[in-house]
This record gives sequence, structure tokens and C-alpha cells, in this order.
Amino acid sequence: MKRVCAFLLCGALMMPPAFAASEGAWPAWAEEALPWGQNAAISQDFLTAPAETVSRGMAAQLLYEAAGRPAVTGTCPFSDVPEEYADAVTWAAAEGILTGVGEGRYEPSRMVTRQEFAAILWRQAGAPEMAAQGLAQFGDAASVAEWARPAVVWSLRAGVMDGQSEERLAPAGTITVAEALVMLERAASLPDGNQLRADLEALTASHRPVGSQGEADAVQYV
Repeated sequence: MKRVCAFLLCGALMMPPAFAASEGAWPAWAEEALPWGQNAAISQDFLTAPAETVSRGMAAQLLYEAAGRPAVTGTCPFSDVPEEYADAVTWAAAEGILTGVGEGRYEPSRMVTRQEFAAILWRQAGAPEMAAQGLAQFGDAASVAEWARPAVVWSLRAGVMDGQSEERLAPAGTITVAEALVMLERAASLPDGNQLRADLEALTASHRPVGSQGEADAVQYV
């Protein structure tokens, strides 16, 4: 009996963390994002802690890992970023995705709100122009910060973010790893807005009558 118990204990200790996360702690409503996160090589520190609240440092790290950990040049523009987040924050700042809070600080330990994370993904998408209207269905729409309104509207219309309920948006609420990963996965599946604009300009650059070579060229382009 002792040998059997020892064997079972060894087997439990050898169980991969990813298996434990996917079978246990990861919430069912976010299951769509877990395989994506694994394929994107998101670190186990995130994949095994779906309920952890995301800080500004963690947000930068998630973005950096989702982008494939690109090579980083230069030094971190902020004085308060620890080594563990230095590459991620340096890269995200250079890309214009993340900004500091003033006086050369980033505040990596401060928690990220839902509207802040929406703004991060909006900037990553190229900050598409968006009317500030479109939040009337939420009873707490007035609590969305003015600077975040275009980003929040874009996130909702693009299907990147959902309200916490049909009537509540909770823009100032914090965001968990699972919520952030779902938003990252959805944002990653969106078409490239810059490429769409380039395609539209190319297709409308000249008149293309029906049956003409121009129409045939447009069809081939598409």
C-alpha cells in the first residue's frame, strides 16, 4: 500500500502545470482564450493564475509575450520599472501602446482598469477614429472617462470587450488575467485596419467600369 501511495504522489507531483490550469482553475467563460494563450507562448505565470488582477507591469508583459517577445533596443524610459518588466515596458512604450504617468514614472504595480486595457488595445490597433457615442445602453456610461470613450466604443463594437452585464460596463473596475487574455485573443483575430485602408485606397484609386480590365484587376486584387 505504501508503494502504491508513493507512486500516486509522484505522479501528481509530475503533472504539468498547464494541464492543471486547463482542467481546473481556468474559468469556463474564458476557455476560448486558453489554447490561444498556450499557442502564443504566454508564460505559465499567467496561464496558471487566471483570477489574478492585472497590474500595469503585467499588462505590458502580456502584450509583449503575445507579440512574440520582439527584440528590444534602447533603455526603459521610466525610472520605476523593475527588471522583470523592463523589456516589455520598453517595447510597449516604443510602440506607442503604453504611456507613463508623468515625471518619468510608469507605476508598474498599479492595477489596470477595464477602460485602460481597452485603450491599450485600441492604440495597438492603430487608434482608429471612433465617435464617442454608443454607450447609452449601459447605465454607468457616464463613468467612462472622456479620454477612454473612443477606445471603449471601439472595443465594444469590435467585440473585443463585453459589458459586465447588459446594463453595466464597469469601466473603472479592475481586470483579471483571464479577462485580459480573452480581450487579447479577440483583438488578435481582428483584421489589420491599416491594411484594409490600403486595400480600399488601391481599389478606389481609379474608375473601374463593369466588364473592364480594371474590374478584372480589382477582382484579382481581392
